Amino acid sequence: MILRKYFLNPNQWADLQPLISVTIPNFEGQPTTSYNNELVALVADSLPRECLRYEEQDGHQVCVELSDKLNIDIVWQNEPLPEFKPFLTWPANPKHSLGATLDNEYFAARALAVND
Repeated sequence: MILRKYFLNPNQWADLQPLISVTIPNFEGQPTTSYNNELVALVADSLPRECLRYEEQDGHQVCVELSDKLNIDIVWQNEPLPEFKPFLTWPANPKHSLGATLDNEYFAARALAVND
């Protein structure tokens, strides 16, 4: 499995989601959309947005401006779809962990992709 992190706006995410989704009937025969587990093992699409600006209030740093972009983590079963590549990001200190095995895979791939 391959963990990759993406940074994109809500419209871009809405355009990409169908590529990793399937629609099947539920037990009542109504169509239900979910992520295609042949492509992805996990999609974390409700991660906190990045803070762009902090201000001090009562001696504490408070976020006063959030990014309009989404942080999305996807655990791919195999290689990521190429349509996602333009939104790939390699944060040095990701705020979201998916366990040692996936985190180690991510940092190994990051080391090859990013020259810090």
